Amino acid sequence: MKENLIYRTFDVEQWLDDADFLQWVKHPGQELDAVFIPMLNERSEVSIKMRTAIDLLRNMDQTDHQLSDKEVAEMWENVSNRTLNSKKLLNHYSVWKKVFLSGAAVLLLAIVGTLFIVWKNSQQVDYFTLAKQMMPNTIKDARLIIPGKGSMTLSNRMEVVLGRDGKISLRSAQGEMVSLENSVSSGKEMGMLVVPAGKRASLLLADGTKIEVRPSSQVIFPVKFGEKKRELFIQGEAFFEVSKNKHWPFVVKTDRINVEVLGTSFNVEAYSGNKEQSVVLVNGSVKVNTDGRNAIRIHPNQKYAFNEDHQIETVEDVDVNLYTSWKEGYFLFNSEKLNVVLEKLSSYYGIQFHYQEASMDNIRLSGKLDLNNSLEVALKVISTTTPIEYQLEKSYVKINVRH
Repeated sequence: MKENLIYRTFDVEQWLDDADFLQWVKHPGQELDAVFIPMLNERSEVSIKMRTAIDLLRNMDQTDHQLSDKEVAEMWENVSNRTLNSKKLLNHYSVWKKVFLSGAAVLLLAIVGTLFIVWKNSQQVDYFTLAKQMMPNTIKDARLIIPGKGSMTLSNRMEVVLGRDGKISLRSAQGEMVSLENSVSSGKEMGMLVVPAGKRASLLLADGTKIEVRPSSQVIFPVKFGEKKRELFIQGEAFFEVSKNKHWPFVVKTDRINVEVLGTSFNVEAYSGNKEQSVVLVNGSVKVNTDGRNAIRIHPNQKYAFNEDHQIETVEDVDVNLYTSWKEGYFLFNSEKLNVVLEKLSSYYGIQFHYQEASMDNIRLSGKLDLNNSLEVALKVISTTTPIEYQLEKSYVKINVRH
């Protein structure tokens, strides 16, 4: 048994590797209770790390596949190898100073292990369980997770490139590219790209499909597509330019809708907690199916929307630029309600707005808002063109209407 002072220096990974702690979590007893419960009940960083480790261990216990000692050892080895490989890459390519491969065993055990388990045990991927493993609002930089390969923290606007041979490469915003060592995939892994507020990232899939991922969004995808269809999952918002292949359908799934295409460009918006999910078609043709209803086909310059509260589907003609301009680095508005504008800023910058909704009903905004600027600059622009004033608080922004 280690001294109490030693335990207080532990990070999450060390808690997960401590035999006494593991024994206590699985089989609590009076002797171990006396050691761990006082620390767990503290309001301290030690308690937070302990609780994180406990949650991860219990999450692992709930899976229907028990990891063997060999599998755990292999995961740890992958972590070590990945960390060493990243150091070699960073030393050789200075442009990748902001790209590093995480040595967090917690991440691999909780996320990579879960991804591996779900894909191995079922042909039907449980996207919803996977998405909960790492949410955009829990991280500060974009993350790429590939089972058995490691976790990578990406610099802003980085593109992940998946090769036909299963090799994974990264392309910086400046266009420089490097292949990750030992990244050849067996073809059955499910990867996840998670993009937090204020960040951007993109995916270039092996079939040539390009996906621009908006802030506060995540995409779960197979490193190699199956033979019958190309399927992935999104939560948040992304713009798709799908490589055409009439014999190989491309399916985008959310928690509510399925979008099936053969080759086209479209935007999908499906943020967790939003009442409405939508698909805006730029070119081509898509079929949208929601909760087992009859599929609806939409055409270029049309928007399909599903309102969860009223269980209503609608299709309308729209200016697609109003829904896709974000990928060019700006929001475009045409007499848009101010509360809708604030919702878009909230998801992009990751900040909550507090205001009286009724007071916003008659305030409209038109024009272009540059997303390369900070939130405060955006608010200053809005406050000069509309009768509002804002106050930046610690965790939210308060909006008042000037009278």
